[in-house]
Amino acid sequence: MAALLSTSALRRRLRTAIDNDSPGRRLWSWSGPSQEAEEKVARPAASLLSWEELQLTLRCVAEWQQCGSDHIKTGYRPACGSVAGCFASWTYAHNESARTVNIYSHVIGATIFVLLPFYVSSDGIPARWSIASTADVVVCTAYAVGVTTCFVLSTAFHTLMSHSESMYLSGIKADFHGVLALMWSSVFPLAHNVFPCSPATRDAYVGLTGLLAALCAAATARPDLGAVDLGHHRAALFAAFGLAAFVAPIGHGVVLAADGGREVWYKVGGWWVLGTAGWNCVAVLVYWAKVLAAALSYAKAVVVAFDYRYAQELV
Repeated sequence: MAALLSTSALRRRLRTAIDNDSPGRRLWSWSGPSQEAEEKVARPAASLLSWEELQLTLRCVAEWQQCGSDHIKTGYRPACGSVAGCFASWTYAHNESARTVNIYSHVIGATIFVLLPFYVSSDGIPARWSIASTADVVVCTAYAVGVTTCFVLSTAFHTLMSHSESMYLSGIKADFHGVLALMWSSVFPLAHNVFPCSPATRDAYVGLTGLLAALCAAATARPDLGAVDLGHHRAALFAAFGLAAFVAPIGHGVVLAADGGREVWYKVGGWWVLGTAGWNCVAVLVYWAKVLAAALSYAKAVVVAFDYRYAQELV
């Protein structure tokens, strides 16, 4: 065994000597120069990239490809200028498909939301499609289309971002527009279900948020609206879109439900509701106390077992 270890160590030292030898020198044996040694000297040894080599690798990548990816150092696809070449990158691992899962996760999401409406509409007894109104179908379809659009545009962006700089910049805008489409489409079922007795209010929220979404899309697509000095205006526009899409309809629905709350208070019994809620809170606290007591008891057992083990010199 000692001889084997010694031989292995000698082989490792010899390997190090060959790998570290300069290209201009040759390794000689008793019988003359070794052809295998010459080939190893001529062929660079495979090793991990040093920091300097890594920086050189990044310098070979176009600057626009590294935008927003300061912490991703490797796995970039070379700019190919070909749509077919970009889609061919689905077949091998790179930092958009394997590490950040940006391509396949969106492909799966798009596929799910293409098929999901058919399953949801046919599920149930009776099937949902047989009892759904036209408005129900419209709002659910709008949401499914919005989500699918978001996933498809994001998939296209992460696939084609290695095409060229112009395609990369256009893809960023398309990806953002997909997010806007998703947000706007989510207003359809929200307003439809919050205001079931007021179609006019529902349509007003859908129209208002659609206008704000279009303005947000224009603010990102048009170069004259993307100026630095207009940053505060764009932020206010996006904030207004978010408020109109979610905060306003939900808050409006809560205000309208106040009358219903008062009716429940008098018919069902408000004090009974509050009392039930209070007892539920007490039950939660009791359950938490029981879980905590069990955990502390087990911790005590662990400590006692530890002390006993060392007291009896069982280790």
